[in-house]
Amino acid sequence: MSGAGRLAALARLATLKKEANQMALSAAGARRAAIEARLRALDQAETEAWCAAERSEDAGTLVAQQAFARLMAARRTVLGGELERATEAWQTARAAAARSFGQSTVLDRLLAEARIGTSMRRRDR
Repeated sequence: MSGAGRLAALARLATLKKEANQMALSAAGARRAAIEARLRALDQAETEAWCAAERSEDAGTLVAQQAFARLMAARRTVLGGELERATEAWQTARAAAARSFGQSTVLDRLLAEARIGTSMRRRDR
């Protein structure tokens, strides 16, 4: 295999790696967005429960609301940990995607230059 052939093979591999890393970044972003949506839903449910409890004069309702608030706080703690891990995974995927994008771009440019050089040499013959 010639140098240009090896370079073309490397460029194809870099493109495949770039696409895989872009898909991984997209998946990591989707996981993060899903957790953020669950946190927003949790906040909304807690707000609605507080509003309902404030309108009630029943002591049992207030006790139930306080228990619900403790449950929501525990759930928020769990989701906060999940969000932290998902954010770390997204940042890692983002760095990998940026790196592979750069590698693919450089290899594509080198391949284009090699093809131009080859065609000029053929023309000069």
